[in-house]
Amino acid sequence: MLGVLASTLAVLLAVVVLRAEAARLHYATAQLERRVEALVQELREKDLELARLRNPALIRARIEELRLGENRGAESSARLGTSRP
Repeated sequence: MLGVLASTLAVLLAVVVLRAEAARLHYATAQLERRVEALVQELREKDLELARLRNPALIRARIEELRLGENRGAESSARLGTSRP
């Protein structure tokens, strides 16, 4: 009887430890995803700045392309009933 109780306690402890580790990994993944999004945005800004320095017509085309992409995303979100921040 004591052995069953001890093994059950060990299993419960293992479950708690694994859940805590999964939560920690999820948090770390979310932080990394936010960092990636920030770096991608920074890359876009630098790319647009470089394009502007090279060719003003290209920058207009890029801005229009980004606007169309945002509009498509907003339309998709509206159809799905979600909103984008």
